[in-house]
Parts: sequence; C-alpha cells; structure tokens
Amino acid sequence: MLAHLLNAHPARHDRWIEGLPFAWEGRDELDDAEHLVAALGTRRFDLVLGTQRQRRLEVRAGGISVARLVAADVIAAETHDGNLVVAFADSHTLIGELPEDASASLSEDDGTPSVRRGNLSLSVHGDDVIALASCGRTFSVARGASIDQARARALAGLVRLPWFEAEERLARVGTTALR
Repeated sequence: MLAHLLNAHPARHDRWIEGLPFAWEGRDELDDAEHLVAALGTRRFDLVLGTQRQRRLEVRAGGISVARLVAADVIAAETHDGNLVVAFADSHTLIGELPEDASASLSEDDGTPSVRRGNLSLSVHGDDVIALASCGRTFSVARGASIDQARARALAGLVRLPWFEAEERLARVGTTALR
C-alpha cells in the first residue's frame, strides 16, 4: 500500500519537521470540540494534539524508520517491521495502522500516561476529551465534548481502513496541501 501511495502522489514531502501542522484538510485553525488539530512532535511519528490542553499521541516503531510521505493530513512511513500510516478520517478523528511490534499511546503533555481501560485510553479535561482506541495493529484517536462522544468516535474509527482513508485524503486534498 505504501508503494501505491508514493506512486499515485509523487508530489510529496517526506521530511519530519517538528511543529508542522497536521490537521483535517491541513486546516490548523480549527480548534474546538468538533475538531482535532495536531502538530508534528519532537520524536518521529509523535503528534502533539493541540486541544485546549495539549496531549501527545506517541507512536513507537522498532528499528530504523523513515517518513516517506508527510502531508497536511496523512503520514506514511516505512519501518524495519512494516509500514505505518496515519490519516484523518473526520475532522475529529485520526486513524492509523501500525507495523508489527509497534505501539501507540496517549499521554498528557508532561508525559503522564492517560487512563487506560482495556483497548481504550482517555484523557479528560472538562469538556475536552481525547480517546485512543486500539484493536490489533489498528488505532483511532478522537476528540469529543464528552467521554461518551470521544469514545464513540474513537471506536467508530477502528472500523475505517487507514490505507484507504489516506488515499482518499490525498486524492481529495490533492498536492496543494502537501507540506
């Protein structure tokens, strides 16, 4: 799937630049309970979730990893153990597929892990809620105004197909939003 994305969208950027916005259709000005906005983090494949209170989505892939496509709302990478993709499925939901032996976790900006219950992690600050759901190698991160809303959005994201969504995002946005 990575080779297909790279061939289908050759006008791409592959550099990981800390602080670069990562948002639905590249629109980083959206920051309310209906939208999830992020920025590329210090460590490769980490995203700083820019909500009322910042959180981090930490993606850990073993071995050597190389960002192959970094767009406004799609990230694709090649690792020793397989490929990684992260894409927006909706303005409030990120979905992704991890390579073998990789993990995704949610933490507060200070590094404190979020509350984990089974395959769901929650970070709650009043009406600013972020949920991370995972199932096998697939994960979904969603923002909502309540625990129920964020959880429902994250769980709904698990049934989406990350590589398909990445292709759809790139086709819809085109090369103008590529960083």
